[in-house]
Amino acid sequence: LRKVMGSVKGGIIRQFLTESLLTTIIATVIGVIIAVLVLPFFSYVTNVQYDLTDLFQFQNLIWVVLIVAFVGLMAGSYPAFHLSSFTPIVALKGELKGGNKSVLRLSLIVFQFAVSSFLIAATVIVYQQITHLNGRQLGLDSDQILVVKGANRLGTSYDVFRDRITNQSNIAEAGVLTSYPSGWIPDWTYSSVGEDATRLSPDHIFTDEYGLQALSLQFVEGKAFAGLTTDTSTVVVNETFCHLMGWKGDCQGKLVLRGADEHYRIIGVVKDFVLRNGKTDIRPVLFRYGAGTDIASGDYGN
Repeated sequence: LRKVMGSVKGGIIRQFLTESLLTTIIATVIGVIIAVLVLPFFSYVTNVQYDLTDLFQFQNLIWVVLIVAFVGLMAGSYPAFHLSSFTPIVALKGELKGGNKSVLRLSLIVFQFAVSSFLIAATVIVYQQITHLNGRQLGLDSDQILVVKGANRLGTSYDVFRDRITNQSNIAEAGVLTSYPSGWIPDWTYSSVGEDATRLSPDHIFTDEYGLQALSLQFVEGKAFAGLTTDTSTVVVNETFCHLMGWKGDCQGKLVLRGADEHYRIIGVVKDFVLRNGKTDIRPVLFRYGAGTDIASGDYGN
């Protein structure tokens, strides 16, 4: 009708693109308002405190502008450049062929439905993952624990450093370990003793007599290294270590072998706790004793 009334193709194109951009801008504004309203709930779900400054960062605004421009132009391009090319006399005679238009419309509807389904499914999955991470039991007390990296710089001054910080009334315990649970942990090969020996490569950590208490690991059998500071042939393992070794019942007192002549006696078993990251299964872990100054100096065994 606009063409019959004398409108030119360029004017129709500008109208379609303008309407599409305005619709996209209105939808974006509504989306931003919804995001602001649900921000407190999102902070509660993720257990991370967010505020409006996180939402309206400069890079986020740039992305919003680019997406609005892209979506608006893409949504308005079909009516702007295709429908505006109709010849009025042909349209009035009813000679337009709508086969391709029907296929395109159906394809767009299917694509829109697929995108909507994907976004809904992704939202549900992300919510379940966040809920799982927030509710998962780590097996150790991660609250109020401060990790100080680079303890090797202390060297022989480690004991003095530890004495000074543990004398502070707001510090309950301090210990040194060669690795911390969420960091990189090497694995060494150990085996059970006997003809049907089971070989295992657990995560391997050296610690002094205070390290396990500092992490608040829970013991299901035995005890930590406190009081055994001269005995370097004892180890502490987790429940998964015992399970993979095939031991049923008590594991305390069992022997494990490293190499041909290194025997270590298990003096304690701790409950399983999350190592490395939350995406991997619980791994076997073995703790060996090392003097604090030796660990800080990098001379804690082989």
